[in-house]
Amino acid sequence: TYWFKEDLPGIYGLHTGCLTGEGTQAFVGSACTVEVLDPSGKLLKRVPVYWGSGAVMQIVPNPDKTRKLVVAKAPNLSNDYSTIHGGNWSTGRFGVSPPFQLSQSTLNILVDDLNHDGQLEVICDTNGSMNDVRVYDCLGKSLWSAEFGPPSAGAARAGITVPPPIMRGLAVLDFQGRGQKHVVAATD
Repeated sequence: TYWFKEDLPGIYGLHTGCLTGEGTQAFVGSACTVEVLDPSGKLLKRVPVYWGSGAVMQIVPNPDKTRKLVVAKAPNLSNDYSTIHGGNWSTGRFGVSPPFQLSQSTLNILVDDLNHDGQLEVICDTNGSMNDVRVYDCLGKSLWSAEFGPPSAGAARAGITVPPPIMRGLAVLDFQGRGQKHVVAATD
């Protein structure tokens, strides 16, 4: 781990793909850090992602044909996702959705063209003080969200400070085969 060594040890997420435009890389998420490795395991870059452990990642295209890695942190101490630019390793933020939530987590990030307009959307599920599905354009602008409510009162009564995830799975599919894609969310 790179940050908070004693508090958040270990690996939280793993993803592979072509971020730089050349070959395949592996992305290893740990405490406030994503390490980028080449196929032989050589460290290409260690990039900070604030504030949380890089847990779920997805490569998303930029308008200029480069790519960025969108990183969800778990737990996350902000209400956004981090990004790592595949061309210059710069970092940024992706998608800020009210209300502000602490200790949110994301189990799924999908990239798909939901309405067949040739533009990809980024679909995420979020667990936390409010549980929802969020859809963004590739620049991180919020397009819509569907709220599934707060965690169960039973978890709070049982003394569970971090309740189990409400949002458990996410898929995109065309139910009727007419070109209209639907977002399907599985909850607890």
